[in-house]
Amino acid sequence: MEKQDKNITRFNTLVSKIEPLYKAQHKENDIETMRKLLQKASVNEVSVLICGEFKRGKSSFINAFLGESVCPTDPGIATSVVSIIKYGTERKVTRFYGDVKNLKSETIAFDEIEKYAKGSSLEVDNTIMLIIELPSVKLKNGLILMDTPGVGGLDPRHLFLTLYVMPKADVTFFVVDAGNRCLQQN
Repeated sequence: MEKQDKNITRFNTLVSKIEPLYKAQHKENDIETMRKLLQKASVNEVSVLICGEFKRGKSSFINAFLGESVCPTDPGIATSVVSIIKYGTERKVTRFYGDVKNLKSETIAFDEIEKYAKGSSLEVDNTIMLIIELPSVKLKNGLILMDTPGVGGLDPRHLFLTLYVMPKADVTFFVVDAGNRCLQQN
């Protein structure tokens, strides 16, 4: 942690030194972006959006990474909501539902994730997002995973929800089916 703090201080000093050059080139927005990234680095959180076309293994990838089944998977439509998976000292799931401009929330049992994450909007009782907290070592240092319904499917709600959380991500990890692409080209 001490080394990271020194690096952040050094980078902040560097940004301060180059700021006049950027201002002379009318690139104040670039300086602001760097400052925001520095602030984010000092908090130690990184949000990774996992997205891609529907049925490409986004939830399976997250489950494999975490080493446990957190996100529901299914041969049919599985992920219908955004699931934000982050570190917590205890397992906890908060469900957000209703209108995106006036979301309501409630705590649900961990074994109810599938009930509220899989199916049509009616089947998931108009759930928009689940915040899933886990005492996982892989998440402890600030990694936040954002599972999305995917894009390119028949349900426009899936694209809307993916685009709704995309600006909140620091990194986007786009999952594709390489085997399927290779078959189409041959």
